[in-house]
Amino acid sequence: MAVLSFLPVLVIYFTLGRVEAQQPCCTPLQWQATLGVTYGQAWIDSNTAQAVQNLTAEFAFDWNKRATAMWMTGTQYSPLVPGPLPVHSAYIWDHATGVMWTVDLARKSCQHSELSKGPIAKLCVADDAMHVATTHLGPSQMVCDIFKFKWPVGEPGFPAIAAATVARNGCTPVRIGIVDGSPTSGGFFFDARVYNMKEGIHNTSLLSPPSYCTHGSNTTTANESISPLTKLFSTL
Repeated sequence: MAVLSFLPVLVIYFTLGRVEAQQPCCTPLQWQATLGVTYGQAWIDSNTAQAVQNLTAEFAFDWNKRATAMWMTGTQYSPLVPGPLPVHSAYIWDHATGVMWTVDLARKSCQHSELSKGPIAKLCVADDAMHVATTHLGPSQMVCDIFKFKWPVGEPGFPAIAAATVARNGCTPVRIGIVDGSPTSGGFFFDARVYNMKEGIHNTSLLSPPSYCTHGSNTTTANESISPLTKLFSTL
C-alpha cells in the first residue's frame, strides 16, 4: 500500500495509548480539490541557496485512469533573483501512457519525461504509519487523525518524513507536510492544505496536457534531473 500523497504534503493528535481510529486509511479512488501549497527547496553546493513558492493549486487524482495532476499559480521568492517571480505551471503524472508532463502555462511550452507505465497505488496513509494525534476542526468539530510516516523520495539513507491529517470519517485529506534533508545536497519541504475536496473528477481537463503540448512544435523531452516537487507523485 502506498503512502498518502495528500495532497499531496497536518493537524496534530495529542492522545497517548491505543485509540479507536488509529488505523491507516485510503482516500477515495477519484477526487479533486484546491490546495494551498508552500514549497521550499535548498541546495548545498559552492553557493548554498534556497527558494520558496507560495501556490494555489488545482489537484486531481484518478486511480481508475492512473493519473495525477497539479495545476499551480503563485509566486516564487529567492535571493538568487532581484524580485518575486510568478509561477504558472502544471504537472501531470500519466501512468497510463508512461509520461510525465511539465507545462509552463504562461509561455505555452511543454516538456515530457518517462514515467513508469501501469497501475498506480491508492493514496493511503502508510501501513506502518505512527498515529501521532487527534484533533477536532471547525464548527462541526470534525474528528481528524494525524499520522507520521516515511515518504518514498530523498537520497538513500535520508528518506523524507510525512505528516498527514485526515478526517476519521471517510479518510478525507485535510493537510500533508513532507520534509526531506541531506547533509550533502540540501533538502525541501512541502506543505499542502486541502480545500473544497470533491469525490470524483468534475474537471477532466486537469488530467490531460493542453492541446499545444500534443499538437505543436513547442514540446521537448526533458533531459535535466527533475525537482523534488515533481518526484512527489511520480512514485505512485
